[in-house]
Amino acid sequence: MIVTTVTNCAPHPVKATFTSNGGPLIVQFHGSGSATKKGFISADLQLDGATIATAKLFANEADTHKALVLVNVFKGSVPAGTHTFTVVPGPDNYFDQHDFFTITVFEYQVN
Repeated sequence: MIVTTVTNCAPHPVKATFTSNGGPLIVQFHGSGSATKKGFISADLQLDGATIATAKLFANEADTHKALVLVNVFKGSVPAGTHTFTVVPGPDNYFDQHDFFTITVFEYQVN
């Protein structure tokens, strides 16, 4: 298994690349965010433009930074090569200089 920290406490906007040998991955994702009103705060994690995971929580107050729930997602087959992760805020949500994100990839070698 190869473990790659793609971003560690990266400030918004988050756009980071990693190189895969191809095969199955587990991607771990967490960060923080704010909402303009009471309700859900969420962040979508995109891999090469497709959403693969959403970290979210419910906040009882607006305009406060909250830690999003850690998410693990299994990607069964990722081709070898360079790939790009992007973090996108949910509706009525925002990220600023006080929000940070960590993305870690666990890559399994298939023999």
